[in-house]
Amino acid sequence: MLLSFVALLVAQLTPATSTWFNNIPPGPIAIMSALLYQYMRLVPPAYHFRIFGLGMSDKVWVYAIAAQLASTQFPAKLLPTAVGLLAGYLYRSDFLQLKGWRLSTKVVRFAEAWIGPLLGEAQPVRRTNRVLPEPRAQVEARRQAAAIDQEEVVTTARVPRPRRTPTARPPIPAAPPPNGVSSAGEDAQETGPVAGGGVVRQWMSELASGARPGAGTVRAPGEAEIAILTGMFPGLQREVILGVLQRR
Repeated sequence: MLLSFVALLVAQLTPATSTWFNNIPPGPIAIMSALLYQYMRLVPPAYHFRIFGLGMSDKVWVYAIAAQLASTQFPAKLLPTAVGLLAGYLYRSDFLQLKGWRLSTKVVRFAEAWIGPLLGEAQPVRRTNRVLPEPRAQVEARRQAAAIDQEEVVTTARVPRPRRTPTARPPIPAAPPPNGVSSAGEDAQETGPVAGGGVVRQWMSELASGARPGAGTVRAPGEAEIAILTGMFPGLQREVILGVLQRR
C-alpha cells in the first residue's frame, strides 16, 4: 500500500505519466502480483512442452491469466502490478529484513486488551464431536475387517469324500447242504440269475471285510451283477466289487 501511494506521487512528476497513472484501480492487484512473484520463484513446474519450437511449462497458464488481469483498464493497472512484483521481490530477497520483523510485546498486549474485545470473542466457538467426520484410518480398518468376515473361500480343488475304514467281520459259515443235494448243484443254484437272501448277506459281509481278489475260485462276473452292487454300495471301489464277484 505504501509503495503504491509513493509510485502514484512519482508518476505526477511528468505530464505523460500523470495522464496515464492518475488513479489506482480498486482491487488487490498489488497483493496478487506479489503472490505471483512468490509462485514464480518457489513452485517448480510439473511438465514442459514446446509450441512452435518455444519451450514452455505448465506455469504459463497462470502467467497468461495474470497478464490478462494486468492488461484490463490499460495502462492504469500496470502501476499496481509493477508495485506488487517489486514488493514480492523485496520480501523474497529479504533486503529490508521483513521476514524477521515482529511487533513489539507492548503493541501485542495493547491489541489483546483493547482491540481484541472490539473485534469479537477471544474464545473459539465450542463445537461438538458429533458433527466431525470419523478419522479415515478407522473407517478403512472397519471396512477391511467387514470385507474379510464376508469373504467366501472359493477353490477349484476336488473335495475328497471321506472313506470309511472297513471293519473286519468274521465270515458267515456256509450252511450244510441238504441231503441229496451235491455241491455242484449248490454252486449252480448260487450262480443263477437270482440269488437268495443268504448270498446277498454273504456279499455284504465280504464287501465289509475288504477282501481282495486272488483268493478262492476266480470267475468272470457279469455287468449286471457289477451294476447291482455298485448301486447298493456306491462308496466302494470297482476292484473290491470285482474281487468279491470273482470269488463267488
